[in-house]
Amino acid sequence: MLLVMTFGLMSYETVFALFAEQKYGFNAATISIIITLGAIIGIIVQIWLLDWFVQRIGEVKLIRLSLIITPIALLLMLIKVNLVFLLFASALFFAFNSFLRPSVSTLISKNAGDRQGYASGLNTTFSSLGTVIGPLIAGLLFDKNINFPYIFGAIMLLASLGLTLNAFRSKKGQRYTSE
Repeated sequence: MLLVMTFGLMSYETVFALFAEQKYGFNAATISIIITLGAIIGIIVQIWLLDWFVQRIGEVKLIRLSLIITPIALLLMLIKVNLVFLLFASALFFAFNSFLRPSVSTLISKNAGDRQGYASGLNTTFSSLGTVIGPLIAGLLFDKNINFPYIFGAIMLLASLGLTLNAFRSKKGQRYTSE
């Protein structure tokens, strides 16, 4: 799931500057503002909101919610309206991406038992593979059509959602930690 999820997330990160320039006609300063806003949102979410959401709904539900909202945000970016609309869609993406990554890592750690080191290593391996292969795929897709990386990213994130649903069903009555 982590590999598929990272593919989806890298689709945004890899081509955003090119996408915003070509689709919206934004210059480097405007693109920098959007990315800076995203970083600020990420900080706010991880410092002040993440723990609150995890305590209220648990990691699994937060992961699933994030795997619903992030692909929607990616697809909203395809609709060319104006800067405010793109800021809104980007803010959704950044916020729920900021919920997603730490929640997945925490859930993996909590369910690893005495194999936390092994689980952490696999987590890093699959994230790294997604970070290496994802940009290659996003770049190739971008060359075909500037919208394709975002469509691909949304599909990969929804596939990750499907994997979480299948993983839960395959546990046959066992509950995840924090669900």
